[in-house]
Amino acid sequence: NLGFGEVMKNNVYRFYAVEHIFGMLVAIVLITISRGVAKKNIPDVLKHKRTFWFILVALLIILATIPWPFRAAIGGTGHWI
Repeated sequence: NLGFGEVMKNNVYRFYAVEHIFGMLVAIVLITISRGVAKKNIPDVLKHKRTFWFILVALLIILATIPWPFRAAIGGTGHWI
């Protein structure tokens, strides 16, 4: 029920409405690209190196956009549950 301006001003709402969704979609795209790279007919060393980097970046994005309990800025309690 909040407007876009109110959502963007609040850290918690912005995280769930924008950052989490966008980060996960970018990670899905990177993983899909890495699957395509793995199927290409290129030397194995190059294929594995490219696939590794795409998946590593996707994993880092996923880990950064998960609402971890220790992230007090997005509504966590500030300690482990």
